[in-house]
Amino acid sequence: MTDIKKVADSADMIVNGYAFTQCTEGYRVLNLNRPDKAVILSKKGEVLETSMDDIEIRIVSDYLNKCMHVHASDRKLTEAGSAKFFVRENGDTVIQDRGVLNDREIHIIQAFIKQNYQEMYLKWAAYSAEKFYGNKESI
Repeated sequence: MTDIKKVADSADMIVNGYAFTQCTEGYRVLNLNRPDKAVILSKKGEVLETSMDDIEIRIVSDYLNKCMHVHASDRKLTEAGSAKFFVRENGDTVIQDRGVLNDREIHIIQAFIKQNYQEMYLKWAAYSAEKFYGNKESI
């Protein structure tokens, strides 16, 4: 029980009993109600290792993809080169994928998001019932 509490306390977000923690590979997800059920997802959402069934994996993947996020691209506006930022309720971001962007471009985009996240959220909320990344109570 103590180990589950440690996992929950160190998680980047908890959604409906699933603890999501960023790792080198992408994300580690643990079902806090069934600790024998876990999955490691790549940054692109591919299953790398799991003890979950296909339905539970789909549920977990949907939770991860529905948090407020921003896609940003290089000057060529290519999808393949785009970065993905999850947005927290204070405007801070967590980078899921850097794409082809360099550190300077990443910092500029993060600053833009931080400055405009409230307006961006209003647009996001008009299209999605989901909330900010990491907002455990409202997801």
